[in-house]
Amino acid sequence: RTVWGQPSSWMKKRWSMRTPGLKDELKARDRVVIARNPYIRFLSSYLDWRHRNSKQLRGKNMSFDAFAYEYAKRRAGDKMAFHGFKFLASHVYPISEVCRVQTLSIRTFLRK
Repeated sequence: RTVWGQPSSWMKKRWSMRTPGLKDELKARDRVVIARNPYIRFLSSYLDWRHRNSKQLRGKNMSFDAFAYEYAKRRAGDKMAFHGFKFLASHVYPISEVCRVQTLSIRTFLRK
């Protein structure tokens, strides 16, 4: 039986839902998500985005409101939102989507 989470298994195998046996292993165990307050996480994603795009933003001021507006456009399917900027969806999208809560049937959430 493979024991997931040991350092040697992490180095030898890339963690992926396509890894044989991993999905069954996760179904057999309790799963917990530790998540930050979603409002604080969103503000943090804005600050991270500003840092990652500091060169593109030089001389420009993208306010938090403008960032939220671009995010709303992106969520509505506008692929041109954040055009010309580095945008990491996994840093901005809700943690429940990033961690695929429905796929893994995670029912326990701890808020940090």
